Amino acid sequence: MESRKRKSELEKYITTLTDPPEKQRKIAEFYNSLRMFYRRRWNAPLKLPHVQGVEVNLYRLYDTVMALGGWQKVASGEKWSDIAEMFGCKDDILCGDHAIKLIYMRYLSKFEQVQTIGDVDDYVDNEMSRNRGRNATSFFATNDCPISRHQPEQPLRDERGQIIIEPDYTRLAKSLLSGLPNEVDFAMNVCMLLSHAGPKQLRVCHAPTLLTLLVALTGVYDNDDKTMSELGTHWKNSTRHNFVRLWVSSGIPSDLLALFLGDDVVSEYVNDEDDQFFIGVSDTYDVQDPRCWRINQITTIIRNLSFEPANRVSIVNTWPVMKFLLMCASCKWSPLYVAAFDALSNLSTDIDLANRSLVHLSQHAVLRIIHDGVFNKDKLKLVRSLEMLTGLCSFEGNESIICEWLNQEIITHIFEVVGVKDIMMCVYTLECLYQISEMGDTACDLISDSPNAIQQLVSMATLEAVSFGPAGLAGMKVVEYQPQFGFTAGGQPHPSSQQAQYMQQRMQPGQGEQSGAQPPPPMTVRQALKNNLVLQQVHREHRDQQQQQSAQQHSGAPVSTPSSPAVTQGVNPNSNYSAKVERRPSNIPVRPVPPPINAGESQLEQLTEKWIKQNCVFEPNMSTARGELYAAYVDDLRNFYHSMSGSLAMFSGVMKNLYPEVNFRMAQNGIMIVAQGIRLVRPHRLAPAASQTATEAHPLMKKMLSDKEGVKDSAEARSV
Repeated sequence: MESRKRKSELEKYITTLTDPPEKQRKIAEFYNSLRMFYRRRWNAPLKLPHVQGVEVNLYRLYDTVMALGGWQKVASGEKWSDIAEMFGCKDDILCGDHAIKLIYMRYLSKFEQVQTIGDVDDYVDNEMSRNRGRNATSFFATNDCPISRHQPEQPLRDERGQIIIEPDYTRLAKSLLSGLPNEVDFAMNVCMLLSHAGPKQLRVCHAPTLLTLLVALTGVYDNDDKTMSELGTHWKNSTRHNFVRLWVSSGIPSDLLALFLGDDVVSEYVNDEDDQFFIGVSDTYDVQDPRCWRINQITTIIRNLSFEPANRVSIVNTWPVMKFLLMCASCKWSPLYVAAFDALSNLSTDIDLANRSLVHLSQHAVLRIIHDGVFNKDKLKLVRSLEMLTGLCSFEGNESIICEWLNQEIITHIFEVVGVKDIMMCVYTLECLYQISEMGDTACDLISDSPNAIQQLVSMATLEAVSFGPAGLAGMKVVEYQPQFGFTAGGQPHPSSQQAQYMQQRMQPGQGEQSGAQPPPPMTVRQALKNNLVLQQVHREHRDQQQQQSAQQHSGAPVSTPSSPAVTQGVNPNSNYSAKVERRPSNIPVRPVPPPINAGESQLEQLTEKWIKQNCVFEPNMSTARGELYAAYVDDLRNFYHSMSGSLAMFSGVMKNLYPEVNFRMAQNGIMIVAQGIRLVRPHRLAPAASQTATEAHPLMKKMLSDKEGVKDSAEARSV
């Protein structure tokens, strides 16, 4: 601080050599005494102060003040400016004398008092300062330790000495327990953030009481925890939020409410609409209502946490949370039961139906919800109920309870759902039947006893997704990709280029046989996804190009054709800036089908060509969705020709051979591909699988057909 610049270690060493031995001894004794004083007085180590990175020489400061008469004389005589000047603090340093005074007061004044007067009690020192008056100077401004004694917290360790890295959610639990509106809202928002997937996601196993406190804020408590119910009564009186009245108006059956909330709630259960009008029970879900918003927040938090496998067991073992989810799944408000069904479907793989709470306290409310959902007309409830049943069947130990609960009515209804032309319901139903069949002989007997169950499953072995039609594929996306041919950035041939070489060799059978070309290896999932992204980019650029052309046509500007590159105006082609060039063709290329190699492929292509000639007509101004054409083709080949259909690429190639003028392009909506120049001759209706064969085999239908043929022959004879 004297020269206001840092000294190197060499300069400090040289300074110590120039000092006389007696002075060095005094300095060492001073610092030893000061350290012992700090240790005895405050049990703290001495840490020397620094100003602008330069260590303050406390010995010189103490020696200078004592030479001028000590703290009292220097303070009363206002000699701090003289001491600051001795230390190199000129007038250009603002408040330099005040800084010297504060350092001495904090670090050395109490030490001076002990060295000159002796140890004085803190209470006596405060009384002496008070008796001297307001303007009198005390020996020490404060009796607290001038050195911060904050010790770094030692990490928690387990019995093996390992550092515990588990997060601490104690503050969140305290905020929820307080019941204060601001604290509860803040904790709720933090829990909402921690519920999302990520490295900081909340781990329920580290805070087992956190979810119990969350659902307790909605009036749902553990049956054996009377303390929490009393605390909930206090929250109800302070916030004036009657959650019991809200649960009563949510449409939950009265027997479930009596099981979960107690028999007292039955007295508040209202069925008559007139009584609801006079009592004022809320019959609608309103996000502006703080109670509805609080329940919605908690259901969302539990739903998000249920997607993490590490949280599922802890959530299932927390009975108040399961009670809360069962109540939300049984209510009539869609925001609540949608989130509850999602959470229960995720937790179903860890639910033990033999658990005491689920058996005695809820009387198998999970199975009741699944039964109501299977027979519900709501698609979401049906699909989630099937998913819950699938998860329960996969849990080891639930076999006996589920087999006892299942009956022919449920199995028959599940097989009825299989026949619905909806691919999502078909997938979930088949998965559910598969898990039921995995439970043993009893479950398999229930499935086989269902009428026409085996025949229906066998008929679905040849079922194809395209046979469901556009309506049956609602909610699903059929991805079609075209491989890219070329080389990678490293100069290696792209994996899809092997596919192109193989196709070219198949188009020339003679060359392929001589070269001995082998079929390329199947494309990996990463390659397929990459090609799919490339195709989506092509479709996106094609759609943007069409929009740009239509905008230019309306504005009267010249339109650039796809064959000629469009160069951005205002940019010199010879400059270093590269202009954006559109070289993508407007039509999607489709290769004609090469000559077949074996007889099987030849017959299938001939059958495909026959079907196209019978059902398709070339009209340049017409366009038909390629998916619709292919769906009709697959349906006819299965039901009328009793043959397997070809691939979509083969179907498009045969059509291109018959009608070279046909172009496959992306529709204006950018979702599907249409065949420009093709019209379907008749409105095609997809028939159910194997329906015609079963109908014609019926004896009554045979008699009706024979009678029609006889009437037709007699009518022709009369006309002749």
